[in-house]
Amino acid sequence: MDAKWHNKQCFLGKSTEYGVHKLPLYTQELISNALVKWHSIGNEIMGVSKDGSPKKVPKVLHHDTPAKDLVKYM
Repeated sequence: MDAKWHNKQCFLGKSTEYGVHKLPLYTQELISNALVKWHSIGNEIMGVSKDGSPKKVPKVLHHDTPAKDLVKYM
């Protein structure tokens, strides 16, 4: 397998050798409604710049998500 092609597939999330689908999950995690607390980085619009485009500022986003939905999100 060409290493360049493989690296590109990994970067795009299309690799079959790596990824979230390889995480071992318990059946209870997939059917439970218990919430998992996690954080991500997003952008908050803080006005408009001189050229008219929105000014964005990085912001920590807080989430409470069921485990099965968190796995789908990843």
